[in-house]
Amino acid sequence: MRSVNILEVKDLSVSVDGKTILSDVTFNVTQNQTVVIIGVNGSGKTLLLKTLMGFSEPLAGMFKWKEGIKIGYVPQKLTIEKKLPLTVNDFVKLKIKNISLQKIVRALEDVGLKREIGEKSLGNLSGGQFQRALIAWAIVDNPDVLIFDEPTESIDPIGQASLYELIDNLKKKKGIGVFIVSHDLDILENYADKVLCLAKGKLICYASPGEVKDKIPKVYHH
Repeated sequence: MRSVNILEVKDLSVSVDGKTILSDVTFNVTQNQTVVIIGVNGSGKTLLLKTLMGFSEPLAGMFKWKEGIKIGYVPQKLTIEKKLPLTVNDFVKLKIKNISLQKIVRALEDVGLKREIGEKSLGNLSGGQFQRALIAWAIVDNPDVLIFDEPTESIDPIGQASLYELIDNLKKKKGIGVFIVSHDLDILENYADKVLCLAKGKLICYASPGEVKDKIPKVYHH
């Protein structure tokens, strides 16, 4: 059966303040794939995500999502004031007005959180719970694609493994596409269908984990 492209990117270049950060990036993503984006800081990983979500304008080239695709986004850092009187349930309601409690509870359960967590203040959650609450917020309106920017940055190693397992389970259960920016090369073999390697704003490789193994050192010593 022929795979359907959900995203086509061709000769994409993006500049920031007059400086070209990404240049001539071309790749396609098919349905239900997990794409892990790697590269050193400043290689253009986050800018690529922002461009694909429509937050940055291409300088040249194009990208095209399959019609009707809905994107859920989990940002790299979201600082919540500890004293802010905002519960997890209230936070999710900010995304969808008049959403039912039942839908919120279902989203929390999907990310491994009990319904009681919904009544807790966001500022009182552990790092792992907070990240899961963010994912619940991202999936509550049933997106077709989930985009993660360094999802495990502030989580301990055991929590990191658990979170990647959760993301993989969500992908399989809901049949969604996943994009992950990560410095954790250990996840490539277990969770990536495709690895997208960036170095100095250029695409160094885009293939399966097995096919890019010998090219990864180039990404970090380019």
